[in-house]
Amino acid sequence: MITHTQLEVVTGCNLSCFYCLRENNITLIDLNIAKQVILDCEPSRQLWLQGYGEPALHPELSTIVNFARS
Repeated sequence: MITHTQLEVVTGCNLSCFYCLRENNITLIDLNIAKQVILDCEPSRQLWLQGYGEPALHPELSTIVNFARS
């Protein structure tokens, strides 16, 4: 059984921390791809919207969260 799924919805960050290895080129996951990953990972108990990027930068983050909760 899948217990959790980690989905990186944004690959970049709006900060410039000197210790971070990630470059600041921000790429967003396509909404349809995010939805398909969520569907493919059912019945995952937890969905972690994290990674090296800042999830709050995704303009459709609330749509992704609402889809996962439904």
